Amino acid sequence: MSTQTDAATILRGFAVASLVDAVTITEPDAKGTLNPSTGQIESGTSTTIYSGAALVRPSGGDAAMKMFGQEQISLATHVVVLPPIGVTDVGVGQTIEVTASLLDTELVGKKLTIRAIHFDSYNTMRIALCGLNLGGGPSAG
Repeated sequence: MSTQTDAATILRGFAVASLVDAVTITEPDAKGTLNPSTGQIESGTSTTIYSGAALVRPSGGDAAMKMFGQEQISLATHVVVLPPIGVTDVGVGQTIEVTASLLDTELVGKKLTIRAIHFDSYNTMRIALCGLNLGGGPSAG
């Protein structure tokens, strides 16, 4: 092994030890269907891509207000750090659900949508840029 490979292995080991949250990443197989008796969308099926350690962090800045039809919602941006090895097929549009958090129990149950994945030879971890829907209501306009 080269010195660079040894250093990368050591740094990845330290980084993995800092992953204090647990997440499940899923990809939808099918969209939900409308239940005509209740008027509610029933969940479709999904495939689990990854379940394990992660680190969920806000990426800074205020949540952005977005309009969807007559609804105005607030979207916060978060970074989800994943281990560099054993996490494959993670992609844009997948859902990350926080299943456990050592330091912030308010994260548990939050569902984030992957907006981008950062790739870099020098990254010691896999980094997913995600959006978190904070909700909203009818627009004032």
